[in-house]
Amino acid sequence: MSGISFDWLVLDLGSFPWSPIITAQVNYKDARTDTSQAVQAQVNFTPLFRGHGGRITYFWVPDNTTAFGDIFQFSYNPYVGLEYERVLDAKVDSVEGTTVRFAPHLRTSLWPAPIALNLKLEFVGDFQWRYDLTRPADVGDRYHPYKQLSLNYWLLNDDDQKAGFGLDFIDGEEPRTAFKDQSLWRLSIKLRF
Repeated sequence: MSGISFDWLVLDLGSFPWSPIITAQVNYKDARTDTSQAVQAQVNFTPLFRGHGGRITYFWVPDNTTAFGDIFQFSYNPYVGLEYERVLDAKVDSVEGTTVRFAPHLRTSLWPAPIALNLKLEFVGDFQWRYDLTRPADVGDRYHPYKQLSLNYWLLNDDDQKAGFGLDFIDGEEPRTAFKDQSLWRLSIKLRF
C-alpha cells in the first residue's frame, strides 16, 4: 500500500477560539495475498480548541490534554468522516466496485503518574465504527466495529520523536485486512517521528 495524507487547520487559533481540523488520505492498495487492487480515500473532521491549558475544568474539551494532578493525564480525540474505496480488480467479481462508509472514530490516551514516569507509560484506546452507506454487492455485514487497546512504554519520549515498545489488543474488522474479523495480541517496537 502506498499513499499520501495531510492535515489542515482551517482557522487561525490566534483569531478564533476553535478550528476544525480536516485530515485526508489517499492510498493505492495492491494486495498480493488476495490479488486485488483498490484506491482508497478518507476525509475526517475533528475540532481543536485553544486556551484551556490542561485545566481540569475543561477535561471534556476534545484534543486537550488534561492533568488530574500527579495521578494521571488524559486526552481524547473524536473524529467523524467518510471513506471511499474503489476496488479496481479482484479475484471475486462481486467485490469490484465502489464502497462509501460513514466512519466515526474515538481515540483516548491516559498517562499514569505523568511526572514520576515522565509520560513514558501510555494507555491508548482506539475505537472505530464503520458503516457501509453504499457497496457493490450485498455481501456480509454493513457494520464494521474495530478496537485497539494499547499499553506503550516510550524509551525515547521527545516532543517530535518517540521510540519504545507496546502491547496491543486488536479486536474487530480493520480496513487493512479487508474487514476480516480478527482478535489478537501484538507485541511491537514503535517509532514516531
